[in-house]
Amino acid sequence: MLFPPFLLPIAAVLIAMFLVADRRRARGARQTALARALDLHVERPTRELPWDRKRKTTLTGMRRGVRVEIHYFQRSTGKRSISYTRFRAYSTSFGIGLKPKGLVNEAWRVLTGGQDYRLGDPSFDDAITVTGDPAMLSAVLDERTRAAVLAVLPGRSADVAQGMVSYQVRGHVDDVVDAGARLDELAALAASLDRVPDEQVEARLGENVREDGSPGVRQRSLKLLANSPQGAGLARESLGDPSPLVRLQAAVLLGDARALSTAPGDTVLALASEDPAGVCGAFAAIGDEEALVRLLSGPAPVRIAAAEGLAKAGSVRAIATLRPLTTGLLADGRVVSAALGAILAIQGRLGDVHPGQVSLAGGESGAVSIAGESGAVSITSAPPRERAE
Repeated sequence: MLFPPFLLPIAAVLIAMFLVADRRRARGARQTALARALDLHVERPTRELPWDRKRKTTLTGMRRGVRVEIHYFQRSTGKRSISYTRFRAYSTSFGIGLKPKGLVNEAWRVLTGGQDYRLGDPSFDDAITVTGDPAMLSAVLDERTRAAVLAVLPGRSADVAQGMVSYQVRGHVDDVVDAGARLDELAALAASLDRVPDEQVEARLGENVREDGSPGVRQRSLKLLANSPQGAGLARESLGDPSPLVRLQAAVLLGDARALSTAPGDTVLALASEDPAGVCGAFAAIGDEEALVRLLSGPAPVRIAAAEGLAKAGSVRAIATLRPLTTGLLADGRVVSAALGAILAIQGRLGDVHPGQVSLAGGESGAVSIAGESGAVSITSAPPRERAE
């Protein structure tokens, strides 16, 4: 008996559906065996239709005391359907976001004004985009945890968001050894990222100041503790830190004139670029006009803060350095405004002075000073000699 030709397409469809269903049954059996081996629970969709490309299967359970998941799903790309496996581990740090840096991600973050908190560890900051509360981030991401993050996130293209550490791979991963190792890796990282209780944050930051191997992390942790009860004590300890950056941060917090005045210029500029108001304010408070004048060559935010410091502590000499900042077609308006404000403030404190003007110095007879630029008149710091009797 010949097979009717019009039934051939129907037969082909039925055979294809049978083969798809058979593959899915085999895959389901492997997933069930994997769940049993890893002590996980299988959650399958309520309806399983052969042509349903959105069907998903999830294996859930605990691994090393952390809730974990293996999530199997398919993604359609037009005529094709590609299988994926997503691994997840859950953490209590819902406010922390970590993502490997990349050209696309960085470009989008810059365009949208997204956060990227820098912990002060260059190897970590250059590899991972970090979002969240600064104090909590610095408390959670200590030296050991940063190493764990770098060991997992960049290589796996994983991320941390909404209390989950997760990544996905193409294909269905159902090998017991492979899947178990992946879950253990994520579970260990999720556990290290657990939220630090609020009452323990300052203690963890203090540990960073004393023990972290990265000077930048020590410096930023110290800065975060500026207003805490232990802040002043840690700052005094940090005056002996091997890093000039940490010593300068301690000097800024303490207002230590000697430590501020002996700090290397490049270190001063580096810290001022991070905290313009704090650094320039500290130099203004001790009346270090020379340091503030040097900072006028820094980036715009530093120049603004330095000009504001000179408004409080600058002498007539500072006017000559401030005036060039008030001119030029490409001058930053904020810098111009700050420089003009500083000049007016200095003139308001010292009287109506102009570059080249000769005036009495400190009201002492015979001593002179100049207002602004150096010229034919120089100043001696030596006191007038006493006439011998």
